[in-house]
Amino acid sequence: GVKVGVSDIQTNDIIYFSSDLNMVLAYTDRVTGVYEKASPTKDSPIQVTVSGKEYSIESVEAFNDLSSSGGFKYGDTVTLLLGRTGEIAGVAGGGSSSTLSTCGFVTDTGRKDFTNPDGSAYSSYYASVVTPDGNVNEYATSYDPKNMKCSVVRINFKDGKASLSSNRQGGSHLGRVNASANKVGDMKLAEDVKIIDTSGTYPDDISGWCRVYPQRIDGVTLSESNVKYYSKNGAGEIDEIILSDVTGDTYTYGVIIRGENGAYTIDVDGEQNIYQTGFSTTARGPHKLRMKGMEIGNMAQLSSHSSFISQLTRTEAVIGSQRYLLSDKVIVYKKTNTSTYMKITLDDAINGNYRMTAYYDKQQSSGGRIRIIVAQ
Repeated sequence: GVKVGVSDIQTNDIIYFSSDLNMVLAYTDRVTGVYEKASPTKDSPIQVTVSGKEYSIESVEAFNDLSSSGGFKYGDTVTLLLGRTGEIAGVAGGGSSSTLSTCGFVTDTGRKDFTNPDGSAYSSYYASVVTPDGNVNEYATSYDPKNMKCSVVRINFKDGKASLSSNRQGGSHLGRVNASANKVGDMKLAEDVKIIDTSGTYPDDISGWCRVYPQRIDGVTLSESNVKYYSKNGAGEIDEIILSDVTGDTYTYGVIIRGENGAYTIDVDGEQNIYQTGFSTTARGPHKLRMKGMEIGNMAQLSSHSSFISQLTRTEAVIGSQRYLLSDKVIVYKKTNTSTYMKITLDDAINGNYRMTAYYDKQQSSGGRIRIIVAQ
């Protein structure tokens, strides 16, 4: 969505020309993985499966490359060059021992059944990896990668399998994010910088991730502890960042209603369920939760502002003389007694006559937001 010069166009970018607009449009969106399957047939492919994910074919060139008459075989490592619709416009790489690689955060590992091109099934270890562009791919591996979960890895491919190696390139103080100047510290951000925030540190943690844009972390100082990885493009601009628990947006937020002996009734976004945990807490009320399905990894009580909200809009709350940003997924509860919470809309809270308390996960300057509002 930004104007660029000819020098910004790189090898393997996908280029379109609009005669009506007299404009050249360039796209850089790539996925690297193992070519596993073509549908309905390799003679006439409409879709292909690369590392467990299906992609449609856009161009005649890509059709020819991926078909039986092309140069790419099942098991080859390929880089799909995606066009403006997210479909395959071109293909790069090839060969069962290709040196193409990609970098990402491991969200899950295990063992599962995969399907060969001939329809037969085989069992393999796998790793699910999210890359800074927010794409999640599942890679078959020749060994159990469980110790790599919740870490940043470099993925290389050989003989149709992925090999994971630790790739922490962060560990340095990047500086304060200035979204309007498109900079972090003294370094320029690429116009199409790709950022994800992640949660989870150890292999037995519940992992989480979310896509992030510079505006979301505007004003936040990125230090050594919260940058897992970053890279630069040919122009020296930061083009990819993997953060470690900066925004808090990877967590679930809800209210603990009651509980004992590791069984808790928790309201999440207006829906109450009983969750079994391996730990106990006497705390009640608004909490930050690391969850996956019905499993809770840990929980932490949210902080509350000491004064009531004096003014509320759809994006911020005024408390005392300060303005605080709301999470874009803020939850509002009407509390009628000590243990009864009923979800209401943000508009209900704005237009109602309530005393409202705001609960937040951490200071706004560190990436925190108001997560829950309780109206009485």
